[in-house]
Amino acid sequence: LGPRVGRFYDPEEGQKRGDVRPMSEHNAVLVTFGGLMLFIAWFAFNAGSSAGLSDPDALESAATAMITTLIAASSAGSTTTIYRILFSDVQDIATTVNGILAGLVAITGPSGSVE
Repeated sequence: LGPRVGRFYDPEEGQKRGDVRPMSEHNAVLVTFGGLMLFIAWFAFNAGSSAGLSDPDALESAATAMITTLIAASSAGSTTTIYRILFSDVQDIATTVNGILAGLVAITGPSGSVE
């Protein structure tokens, strides 16, 4: 890969920079597509972890897990987007995708028991 030229080291002056320049994502389409694939797969993971879907009683637990997964991911993504709009000049899709993934991670454990 090589060094991240311009992030920590200024190539023109030949010395270390005093500040750190943030690196933007390389391809916003691939970031969004990867986040969408994880978002969809997380439903199967959380619903499948609740119990076997052949039992009628387990279907209610699976439905609860899917609904709480959707609510957690959408609220976390909305929160990070609103926060970024209010407190930053730049809005990018990577922040929203990271918020959605944070919501998915946060709800994975209790997804079948949260009401």
